[in-house]
Amino acid sequence: LSWPFAIENNLVLDFDGDPNNSTVLSLIGMLKEDATRHTLSFSLAHSVGVTSHDIKQVACGLPENLKHLELSFEGCIQVDNSGLQALAEKLPSSITKLHLNLMGCVEISNAGIAWLAWRLSSMSNLEDVRLVCCMCPHLSEDCFVRLDECLPNSVQTCAILMAGTFADKNCHSLLELRHMAQVVRRRKSSAKRLSVFALPGFVRTHRPVDDEDTP
Repeated sequence: LSWPFAIENNLVLDFDGDPNNSTVLSLIGMLKEDATRHTLSFSLAHSVGVTSHDIKQVACGLPENLKHLELSFEGCIQVDNSGLQALAEKLPSSITKLHLNLMGCVEISNAGIAWLAWRLSSMSNLEDVRLVCCMCPHLSEDCFVRLDECLPNSVQTCAILMAGTFADKNCHSLLELRHMAQVVRRRKSSAKRLSVFALPGFVRTHRPVDDEDTP
């Protein structure tokens, strides 16, 4: 694919770029109509000019019968939640392998991962998931919980990498993801119980024992 070149030169919708040519060569249309394509792997990594609008165009071109999808937007600092949402909404349900690299996409937050997790929950053919979100500072450990809740039972291989985020953890397997999600849930549950004692007007049910009560 010549997608990076087309983005740089604003040719995604008309790759020919010849105003005298009546035939419009849209990369989106050409890719979308490739019904025999089962594998797609390409990179827009470190393309500083790539925006969420460009991600939406990529999403609109994904063939319906796609099985293996590998995309890298590493270092695309202008990509935000709207781009990730657009991609999530267009992911074909036929996909069995999804590898997505968002490393250094600093505008992405938990909301963007939530959109992705929502879509994954209905992809019943999905078996292999690899999500690289390292160096995305707005992501927290809540992402582990959301992904654990949403990954379909069909998934057999999983890696969620979030080093350099607010969570600063990597999970290299389903077992590690489930363990991390459980740790986060327990931590939040404990924090919620402890916060009750700090509420205004909280009444203790038992009087604390002091020295004067000691026989």
